[in-house]
Amino acid sequence: MANSPKSHNQLYLAVESTTDHTSKTQVYVLKNTIDAICNITRHAPKCESDPKVSLCTSDIACKLYGVNGDHASDQLKVAQLEKEWKIDSWINHLGNTKLLSLGDSESKDLYKSLHAAAETEAGGMDAFAGLSTTDQEDLLASEYQKCVWALGQIEFDCTKPNLKQDMTCVVHGGCCAHKDMNATKGGAAAMSTFWKANTSLLPPVKLFNKDNDATVSLLDPSGEMLEAEQRALSITEGGAIKFCNLAGYTFNHKDDKKGHQDSHAYYFAEKFG
Repeated sequence: MANSPKSHNQLYLAVESTTDHTSKTQVYVLKNTIDAICNITRHAPKCESDPKVSLCTSDIACKLYGVNGDHASDQLKVAQLEKEWKIDSWINHLGNTKLLSLGDSESKDLYKSLHAAAETEAGGMDAFAGLSTTDQEDLLASEYQKCVWALGQIEFDCTKPNLKQDMTCVVHGGCCAHKDMNATKGGAAAMSTFWKANTSLLPPVKLFNKDNDATVSLLDPSGEMLEAEQRALSITEGGAIKFCNLAGYTFNHKDDKKGHQDSHAYYFAEKFG
C-alpha cells in the first residue's frame, strides 16, 4: 500500500504459517519469506539491468529498527533473535566492504591464505586436490565466510559509538493492553494502600455479595463483631476495580448461561437505536 506522493511507502509482508511457535522457527520463516521476495526482485527486469537496485536479505536486516509483538516469552525471544540478526548482517556487510576495498596484491595474498586454510581443513594439499570441484568450492566458500566475519568483527568493534548504537538499535514494541492493565493495577494497588493508611477518611463502599450482605446487615454497631461478620468485611472489596469486575460478570460472563450477556445491548438498541 503506497501513501500519497513524496511520503513514505508502507509495504506489508504476507502472513505465513509456521510449523511450530518456537522463536527460532518464527524468525526462520521470516528470513525465508524475505529471501523469496529478494530473489523475485533480483530477477525483475530493472534489477537485472541495474545491480545497484538489487536487494538481499541482509540489506533489509540492516534497516531493521523495530519489531512488534506481545509480552509472551516467545515474542521477547523473537525480538532478541531479530536484533542479533541485524548485528550479524552489519558485521557481514562491513567484512564484505573491507574485502572489496583490498588492492590487487592484497587480494592475491588473501586468496592464497584462503586456499591454504581450505587445504588444512581438508587434511592437506593432496587431500584437497582429491576432492571434487564442488567440495573444493564449498571449502573455499567456508573459509571466505570466516574471513568476512573476522574482518567484519574488527570493523564493527572499531566503529564509533554513535554509529554502533544505530547498528544495534532494535526497539521491541509490546502490546499496549498489557501496559494499560499494569498501569491500572498499579494505580489500584496504590489507592488500596492509601485507604489502609488513612483510616480516618471514608473509603470506597464495599460491594458485598448476597451472602456477605446478609451477614453484615445483622451487624450490631454497639455489640461485639462476630467472626463471620469480620470475615465478610475483610474479604469484600470495593472501588472501581471491583465494580468493573461485577459489571463484567453481569454483562459479559464467560459462561453464556450466566448474567445478562447481550440482553442489555438489545434493550438499548431497541430503546435508543
